Amino acid sequence: MSFGVALEHICPHLVVQERLELETDKRSLRPKRPPANAAVKLYVNGFFIDQDNTEWGYDLIKDPQRIYGGKKVYFRKKVKSQINLFELTYYTTASNCRRCSGLRIEQDFYFNPLGRVVVLENEQKLLQDLQKFTFTEKGSNIFHLYIVTKILESIGSKLVDSSFTELTITQEIIESLQNLKDLQIQQEALQIVTDREFLYRVASVEVNQNEIDPSIFTVLVTAVNRAGETATFQQDFHIPGPENLLYGDPRAVEGDTDYLGLYGTP
Repeated sequence: MSFGVALEHICPHLVVQERLELETDKRSLRPKRPPANAAVKLYVNGFFIDQDNTEWGYDLIKDPQRIYGGKKVYFRKKVKSQINLFELTYYTTASNCRRCSGLRIEQDFYFNPLGRVVVLENEQKLLQDLQKFTFTEKGSNIFHLYIVTKILESIGSKLVDSSFTELTITQEIIESLQNLKDLQIQQEALQIVTDREFLYRVASVEVNQNEIDPSIFTVLVTAVNRAGETATFQQDFHIPGPENLLYGDPRAVEGDTDYLGLYGTP
């Protein structure tokens, strides 16, 4: 039986041991993203520091440079040495998360409580393979060029007829999933591919343009495995519009200098 590494899961918005520089007041550490709560962990030179430490005691106070609730670490005593390594682990808000970019869903492998990588089998593996072969952008994976669609190119091209664009996307998806089926047939010569993970046929592909925002297309794919069970998933595609160029990244918040704001300025 084959398996795949599970990639999609709910993002914890956790920043792990982010390196920070001591501010000129020798008492402040400013995280690059605003902490979402007081559950922060400070490390100095690799050692965990309790908040009530006699030498390195600190508080999490409001950062005057962040308008909407941003906070910073503020030491109760001035730090004398300038060669310390400061690291901070904390939870940030979804709109400021670098792991999921505000989508609240992270695409990365993760571990179970026993420290083992979480894997997928049978229908779950088939569903992930369907998503991978449907939404992988052309040229994004140089090692597996057969896993590709031109959906984003189709949506981003000059829109003459929405029905033609929908038809083009549908054809792209069908051809890509046929590549998946051909790959599974070749895979069976080397290892067992169960009926529950084998793509038997694509039951339907529905592509619909959003009536309010024409830059958004909704894709709904329904497939049937060799065991006769169905797997369905839905995804929205959104290309950048004029408002993104004018107002910058919508994930930006007041006081966050890592995202561009109004007219592309910090």
